[in-house]
Amino acid sequence: MTEKEARDKEQFERMKRNILALDLSLSDAPFHGLNHDHISGIKFAIEKVLKDTGITFESLIEERDKKDWFKP
Repeated sequence: MTEKEARDKEQFERMKRNILALDLSLSDAPFHGLNHDHISGIKFAIEKVLKDTGITFESLIEERDKKDWFKP
C-alpha cells in the first residue's frame, strides 16, 4: 500500500467515525439550541453523503463496536 493509499484509507475511516459521532450527537442538539429544521437539514446532508455508498448507520455502529471507536 502506498503512502497516499494509507492516508486515503485513514481519512475514510476518520470520516466514518465523524459521521457516526455527528448522528449520535443529534439527540442532544435541541439542548444546544438547534431546532427541528436544523436537525432535519443535518440528517439530510448525512444521508446525501452516504447515498449510494452502501454505508448505513447500522453498519457504522457495528464497525464502531468491532473497532472500539470512542473508547478511552
